[in-house]
Amino acid sequence: MICQDDNFTCLTREYGREQTGIVAVPTLDWREVKDIHYQSCIHRALESRYTLVRAGAISAIISPHGEILDRRDHFLEGPGIAVAEVPVYRHSTLFSIWGHGPMVAGAVAYILFYLIYRRKKQSVVELSAPQGNQHDNTQGDSNERQNL
Repeated sequence: MICQDDNFTCLTREYGREQTGIVAVPTLDWREVKDIHYQSCIHRALESRYTLVRAGAISAIISPHGEILDRRDHFLEGPGIAVAEVPVYRHSTLFSIWGHGPMVAGAVAYILFYLIYRRKKQSVVELSAPQGNQHDNTQGDSNERQNL
């Protein structure tokens, strides 16, 4: 991967499905986006369980568990290198296999259940509400009895 490719899970999941152990990401971030881009790299390593080695405005080595093994912000610290022993895992995660599918399916199921619940609740309210065409004749009947 290069630069902003790691922001697209459709690309990063491929490495997880292929059970890649280490992914290198050279970047050319500018000062304003370096921290945001760095944070997204941590998520990519976690989602697909690979060690991520990035070189750029912030060079870092991130374990498959999201642990920062080494980090260097070149804007703050100047030139240098990041060095660490890295764990290499070779297995897929549910996210690398299915992606956002289960979350989307869950959201759709929630919306459907909510709509069904709302419709049933509305039906119960309509059934229990007094009908507009029927009058309460109890007072009328008692007045007629008194007049007799």
